[in-house]
Amino acid sequence: MVDFLPKTETLNSVLTEFISVQQTRPAVAVTIMGKTFQLLMQKSEQATITDWVILSLESFLQQEPEERALWTVTALLLASSTNEILRNLLTLLAHWRTIPRDKLLCLLSTAAHYFHSNQCLQPEHGEPVLKLFMNSKYASLRTLFT
Repeated sequence: MVDFLPKTETLNSVLTEFISVQQTRPAVAVTIMGKTFQLLMQKSEQATITDWVILSLESFLQQEPEERALWTVTALLLASSTNEILRNLLTLLAHWRTIPRDKLLCLLSTAAHYFHSNQCLQPEHGEPVLKLFMNSKYASLRTLFT
């Protein structure tokens, strides 16, 4: 898909499918998202990925129930990470219902702080990302940066 479609169409398709409430195979969806981001990174499209993450973050943060929001945001941030170690942790999320909440929050906190500190390189990116988390309807997301 990365080789045949424009990058914006590819990202839109992958992210839309990933957060779909009708998604019945989350393990497959998270793998596809991770591989798609990896291929785009190999084509030096990290800035495009970062922009799409920022644009998509609000939709991911609003997922219901809360556990799904935590999982989808964690997956998004791990898959888009410029840190290879964090990207490799994405495989842990394939079976998200078996991950204890405290471990998921730890992964999310690490990924969110890394994204904010290392990938929001333009000043106009960092503040909106913080505001999205701070304005979340879920207390667990609001407290990540406090």
